[in-house]
Parts: sequence; C-alpha cells; structure tokens
Amino acid sequence: MNNKKVMGMLLIFIVTVGVIGAGAFYFIQNTSSTAEADEAEVLSADEMAANSWELEELTTNLADDHFIKASFKIQLDSEKGREELEKRDYQVKNAIIMDLSSRSAESLQTTEGLKEMEKALQETINKEMTKGKVVKVYITQRLIQ
Repeated sequence: MNNKKVMGMLLIFIVTVGVIGAGAFYFIQNTSSTAEADEAEVLSADEMAANSWELEELTTNLADDHFIKASFKIQLDSEKGREELEKRDYQVKNAIIMDLSSRSAESLQTTEGLKEMEKALQETINKEMTKGKVVKVYITQRLIQ
C-alpha cells in the first residue's frame, strides 16, 4: 500500500513538471515572436522606405483558367538586404511566378489566402538571401481575371 502511494505521488509530480515545462516552452515561444513583431514596428516610415524594394507589375497565369496582374512591395531588415534583393530580382520574380502558378483565383479572393501567399513568398525569398532578411511582403496591387 505504501509503494502505491509513493508511485501515485511520483506520477503526479512527473505530470506536474511536464505541464509546467510545456507552459514555460509555450510562453518563451510566444514572447520571442512578440519581441520580433515589436522590433519591426519600431521602424519609422523613412526607415521602412529605405529598406523596401518594389516589384513592378507582374502578369502571370494562375493554376486555373485565370490570370493575375499584381505588384509587390518587399520590406527588408536593412538597406544591405534591399541592395541584395535588387541584385536577386530575377529570383524574386521567379519565386512569385512559381507561387502564383500553383494558386487558384478562388484562393486569392480571400484575406486568408492572400496572407498565406505573402507568408509563403517571405519564406521562399528568405531562403535565397544571405546578407539580409525579408520582414514582410505586401501586395500593393492585384487584378484577377
């Protein structure tokens, strides 16, 4: 009987430590994401403009029988990042065309679909970058037909 009590208490202790550990991990993950978001918001409009690159209007086919005309503004973490992106413009255009050609007109009609595309483009472009980092991709114009 005494062993059962000890085993029960040990099991409760292990579960409690696990729950506290999981909570701490969750808190740390959310805190670092919030800190990154706060840093991005601290930039002035002039700094954002200096660290941004604009892709002129691009027209391409979508996965269905539609096409899209779109323009993008890409915000980077630094002027060096912007300079690097300007040199990699062909890779950016390629990434955008490849992404858009896999999407349907319907998926680009929703806010969720547009946000998902912006995030996917950010991740794809960041894989090519060595000196800078894409902070955000903005869709500045779109027309789907």
